[in-house]
Amino acid sequence: MTSSLPELVVAMALLTLLAGLGLGQHANQLARLQVEVAARRLAVGIERGRDAAERMDEPCALELGPWGWRGATALGAVPCEAADTALDEGLIRGDLLLGHTFPGPVRFSVHGLTIDGGTLVLGAPGTDLVRCLVMSQPLGVVRIGRYAGAITANPKASDCLPDPVL
Repeated sequence: MTSSLPELVVAMALLTLLAGLGLGQHANQLARLQVEVAARRLAVGIERGRDAAERMDEPCALELGPWGWRGATALGAVPCEAADTALDEGLIRGDLLLGHTFPGPVRFSVHGLTIDGGTLVLGAPGTDLVRCLVMSQPLGVVRIGRYAGAITANPKASDCLPDPVL
């Protein structure tokens, strides 16, 4: 049985369409994965800062930027040693969207308590998932959830809702 040229063209068009749908879904899953991993890495960075202060036996500080956490020297703070935590480690970096209310340096006491707290939101183009992280003072309790608002420079802790998926 032979196929005519129009039949082959229709078959190729259908295969191309199906492949495109699969790639679109894959891109959404990759964007979601990047948001999930970045949110958890930010939480790990806070724990690294807390551990560094206790290990160093002196207060230290981290700063948050589009790269993730790194030791801060602003305002004469001692940088938290070995606490740098990149957002893109292990993943191809996408265009992550980050908004937060953390001060310039986030400081930790010698006992690992947090002197500063804040809220951050994290998202990526290609997914509607927006994760949030809230760190309270002085114990530094960190919770991760799903953000109900828009990604802005001043996210609200009250919009960080529990997520049953977590």
